[in-house]
Amino acid sequence: MSKGRKWLKPLVKVSLVIAIILLLLIPLSMIRGLVKERRDLKTSTAELITEEVGGELMLVGPILVLPYEYEEVKLSNGEEETVKQRIEIHLIPETFTLRGRLEVEYRSLGIYRVPIFRAFIEGNGKFRRQVSDLYPSDVVPLPKENQFVVGIAHMEGIREISNLQWGSRQIDFRVNAENVAVGNGVSATVGEIAADDDADGGVFFFDMEIRGGTKAVFVPLGRSTVFELSGDWPSPSFLEGLLPSELELDDEGFNANWKIPEVSRPIQQYWDSSEVKKTDFAMHGLGVKLLEFVESYKKIERSIKYGLLFLLIPFVVFFLLETLARFRVHPMQYMMVGAADVLFYLLLLAISEHLGFDAAYLIAIVAVVLLISIYTHSIAHRATVNLEKIRSQFPAFAAYLAMPVGLGVSYFWLWLTLRSEDYALLLGSIGVFVILGILMLATRKIKWYSN
Repeated sequence: MSKGRKWLKPLVKVSLVIAIILLLLIPLSMIRGLVKERRDLKTSTAELITEEVGGELMLVGPILVLPYEYEEVKLSNGEEETVKQRIEIHLIPETFTLRGRLEVEYRSLGIYRVPIFRAFIEGNGKFRRQVSDLYPSDVVPLPKENQFVVGIAHMEGIREISNLQWGSRQIDFRVNAENVAVGNGVSATVGEIAADDDADGGVFFFDMEIRGGTKAVFVPLGRSTVFELSGDWPSPSFLEGLLPSELELDDEGFNANWKIPEVSRPIQQYWDSSEVKKTDFAMHGLGVKLLEFVESYKKIERSIKYGLLFLLIPFVVFFLLETLARFRVHPMQYMMVGAADVLFYLLLLAISEHLGFDAAYLIAIVAVVLLISIYTHSIAHRATVNLEKIRSQFPAFAAYLAMPVGLGVSYFWLWLTLRSEDYALLLGSIGVFVILGILMLATRKIKWYSN
C-alpha cells in the first residue's frame, strides 16, 4: 500500500470489526429467543404447579345477601300471568378486619422450583342490624334465607375452614356456587337479623386455610376496612392499586398493613342484584405476587440488551493494542473473542436455572474473562518484540492486563446496572460515555493519515 494511502489500513480493520460485530449479533439474537422460550417453559410449569395446589388465591368479601321477592305481571299467549321474581340485596359490613399470613415453600417439577404458599386467613367485623329500610316497597323479604358469603376464586385450594361465628351462634359454611356478586365461594345461612341491639347477630368471625401459588389477592369489603398481611417471603411485589399504609421488610419476610376508608374505593355500601350482573372486584385487589420464578429471566433479557456494548469492549481493547502497541490481531481472533463474549449469556442462562442469577453471573464472568484473558495473553506474548521497542511508551504488562481489567470492570458495571433498575438508563449512558471517552483519549495523538 502506498504511503499516501496508509490511512486506509485502520479504516479497513474497523470495517472488518463492524462486520464481525454484526455477524455476532445473530447468535446473540438466538440466545435472546432461547431466554424467552425457557422463561415461557418455566411460566407454564409454574402455572401447572399452581393449578395442582389450588390456583391463584383471590378472596372477596364478605357480603350479606338479603333476598326478597316481588310479583310481576307478564303477558303469556295473550293472557296476563303473575310471576314471582327473586332479587338479592348485597350489603357490605360496617367494619371489617382481615388478617392473612403466608407461609411459602417450594414445589419442584423437573429442574424448576416454584414458590407456593399456605394462606392462614382470619376475618372479623360487624354488619348493620337495621336492614328493613334497604328493601324496596311492595316486596316480600325472605329473612330466613339471608346468607353470609365469602367469594373464593378456586375452591379446590381450601384446606380447612371454620364455622362462621355469627354472634354467639356457630353456623356451617357450605359451597356457594356462582354468586352474582362474588362468583364461587362459601356461604352460611344466618337467617333473620333483628334490629334490637341486644339481639344475637351482626358481629362475625371466621378463619380458613387456603393453598395457592403465583399471587395472593384479597378484596376485603367494608365501609371501614383494615387489612393486615404478613409472610416469610423476603421480596414481595405488591399489586397495583392501594399500596400498604405501613410496611416492614427484612430477610425473614414482610408485614404490610392497609387502612381503607369508604371514600377511597368506588364500592357502594349496598346494591341490588338487579342493577348489575357481576361486580368486577379484581381491580380493587390487594396482596402480593411471588415473582422469583421469572425474575432471573428478566435480568438475563436486560443484560442481553447490553450485548452490543459488551461486544465492543474487547474489540476496543484489541484495536487500542493494535494502534498503540503495534502488534497485529487477525480478524479471526476478533471473531473468537466475540464468540466467547456471546457465550457469556448462554452460560448465564443455563447456570441460573440451577444456581440462581447471582451465582450464575459470577461463574459466567470468571469463565469468560479467564478464557478471553488467556487467549489475549497468547496474542500479546507473540508481540513481545514489538513491545520491547516501545516499552517506554506502552509497558508490556499493559497488554496483558488491559483485557481482564477492562472486561472485569465492565461486567461489574453491568451487574450494578441490572440491580439498579431505576437507574439503568443513567448507568448505561455513563458506561457508553466512559468507553467512548477512553477510546478518544487513547487515540487523540494518532496521525491517522500517516499511521
